[in-house]
Amino acid sequence: YGLGSPEEYRDLVVSLRTGMEMDRNALLRNLVDIQYDRNDVNFTRGTFRVRGDVVEIFPASRDEQCIRVEFFGDEIDRMTEVDALTGEIKGERNHVAIFPASHFVTRKVKLKKAIANIEVELEEQLKKM
Repeated sequence: YGLGSPEEYRDLVVSLRTGMEMDRNALLRNLVDIQYDRNDVNFTRGTFRVRGDVVEIFPASRDEQCIRVEFFGDEIDRMTEVDALTGEIKGERNHVAIFPASHFVTRKVKLKKAIANIEVELEEQLKKM
């Protein structure tokens, strides 16, 4: 079984910059699209949690540090690297790249096309039975 498409993986990286205009809910949707799970209780790699205008993301590629993204309206106001266990701020970040939580990521358009093709093939196979 091979890994997913490297191009697809690269294209789905979520790039965040301080001062960037982005709706908080759009960020949450983007994280779900790249297979992150919202979990406000059990904060582990590949999850994110939300507290008001603050989104904390625990990248799948990290062991101990998460990224805290603070919003002011529809703008990213501040980003910090935080110890996931203690909450201690390790440093400010101006740019963060969030990579998909899994190598098996696919764009929704491609997934819908695959589902449509599977349904057509299913109908053909059912006719043969």
